[in-house]
Amino acid sequence: MRKLLLGVAASLLLTGCVASHSVKREGSPITVADIPAARSFETISGVIRDSIRMRVYPNNISCLIAEHPTGKNFEVCFDEILLPKMMSALDKSIEWGNIAKTENVEIKKFIDYISNSMVVSNYGLSLEFVSINDGNVWGIVMEFSYYNAMENTNLSVGSYNSPKTTMILPEKSVRSLIGHFNNVNNYYAKAKNNKDKSHLFQ
Repeated sequence: MRKLLLGVAASLLLTGCVASHSVKREGSPITVADIPAARSFETISGVIRDSIRMRVYPNNISCLIAEHPTGKNFEVCFDEILLPKMMSALDKSIEWGNIAKTENVEIKKFIDYISNSMVVSNYGLSLEFVSINDGNVWGIVMEFSYYNAMENTNLSVGSYNSPKTTMILPEKSVRSLIGHFNNVNNYYAKAKNNKDKSHLFQ
């Protein structure tokens, strides 16, 4: 009975309260970049040892993967509908970063939320702009989250109780990610070529 209630709750979340979009990945992905990302703003100006991985699938799907300290991977993917939404958020952060530097503003401001639904499970990506040091240092706080209606520990009826991991992209990494997304069609072509030629290796 509890699983049934959880399933109903998840359906409501996926179709109503939380705007979500189903993205189907097909074929073997290729990794195209590891984008430097910090775990906290205290380390954003120093040596960054963590990263967010970008990979693409042959069916024109690109994904960002963040690793939780426990080792769990969070993978949020983008198709022809969600990629423009993600690019718009990245471009907005560049615009706000320029304003923060010019006007010496320290601010936190929500940019957007992107969600992938997979029947009873969901991966989400929350994007928040943050500037510090009189606006001279800025980045995007990316909070990756996950819930599954069939896992009692992850979702309780009427509330979210999902594992999350937070990564911070400094300005340089934001610009790098934009560059990789702008080149995504070439990455798709490479992934498709790998798929089409895989039969030669039997």
